[in-house]
Order: sequence, then C-alpha cells, then structure tokens
Amino acid sequence: MGLGIFAWRRSLRHEKAFDTFFLGFGIFTSSVFGGRFFYFLNHPEKSVWQTFSNENAGLVLWGSIIFSALLVLLASKLKTSIKFWGAADDLALSAAPAIALGRIGCFFQGCCHGKLCHISWLSVVYESELSSAEMLGRPLYSIQMLESI
Repeated sequence: MGLGIFAWRRSLRHEKAFDTFFLGFGIFTSSVFGGRFFYFLNHPEKSVWQTFSNENAGLVLWGSIIFSALLVLLASKLKTSIKFWGAADDLALSAAPAIALGRIGCFFQGCCHGKLCHISWLSVVYESELSSAEMLGRPLYSIQMLESI
C-alpha cells in the first residue's frame, strides 16, 4: 500500500519510472533491514540469525525511518534525476499507511502493547503463549490499535 502511494505520488510529478522502481524497492528493502537492525540492537540476547529470520523477530520503527531516509539521501546524491525533497515528501506520505498496517500487525502479534489498563473497552487481553506480550492474561492498553487510527 505504501509503495503504491509512493509510485502514484511520483507519477503525478512525471518522475522516471526506473527511478520510482529503484527508490521504491530500495526504500522497502532498507526499511526492513533498518527495522531488523534496530531490533537487534534493542535485543542483544538474540543472535543475528534469530533477528533476521522471520521467527520471533520484529521491526523497530525508528530503524526503518532512519535507513529509508538515508537511502533517499544517498540516491539523490548518486543520481541527479532524483530530487531529495520531492522523494522525501513522497516517502513521508507513503509511510503513514505503512506504519498503520505495521501497528495492526503488532496488535495481532502482541508486541508493542501498553501498560496495564483498567478501562475495559480500551484494553486487550493476550492469553496465548505464542503471543509476544510480556503480561499474559492481564488487561493491557491496545496502543497498537490507537496508533493505527
């Protein structure tokens, strides 16, 4: 969804299709790598293999944002047809729905939850051992869903 918005925004300014594909693929790849890299930095108890495999490893939003911005900056320096501020503007607009979908994924996984909650309609209770939630069986703020709105 985010890549679609990115490509649409760039087509409105009649940017080259190859540059759009190059940037879109690079942003997707760098955001996943950056998110996993920052996850590795935040969880030193996990090995590199555990971090970069798809089992019990997550993404850190700041890592994705920083690595994507660095890629756009590098691409604009290496290729003069890519304008940094235009690409950064397109990246910012396409990041919002991508972040919202990512937060919904966090909700289903059970990670990134809030603190204990005593308001029943704002809380969620994770009971499965497969969940990444730290406090099973207790009502927690569903911060992920609030952030995705």
